[in-house]
Amino acid sequence: MFCTKHAFYSICVVQLLCTISLMNLSTIAAASSSTFKIIPGETSSISVSLDTPPTPESSCTFQFSTLGATPENWQIQITGDPDSGTITCSMNRSGNSLSYLLFQHFTLTLGVDPIQSVQIINNNNEILLEDDQY
Repeated sequence: MFCTKHAFYSICVVQLLCTISLMNLSTIAAASSSTFKIIPGETSSISVSLDTPPTPESSCTFQFSTLGATPENWQIQITGDPDSGTITCSMNRSGNSLSYLLFQHFTLTLGVDPIQSVQIINNNNEILLEDDQY
């Protein structure tokens, strides 16, 4: 149901992925994304949904609190695959740039069903943390 981490991550964290399965994705959009600015020192959240109007079953929400010196543009994307019935939510720095933010806390909530997998990936697409480490 959610990915959460209470720790400091900085320059190496580029992408956070979560995946769940839903039975019927045939009636919703294939993808939705939003670009937003993270301002150091703020606590905030951003949501995207495959449905209009948004429903909890097909929504992804990123809540965070950060430290740092410079605002950064980030992107959240939710993608549905009707063939497999999976929904994937990803968070990354826009343009896959390095991040200089320290995330004091973050929570990524995806749908209402249990999350099947979680990956935290660095700038070199190396997996930093997976399901059993998270």
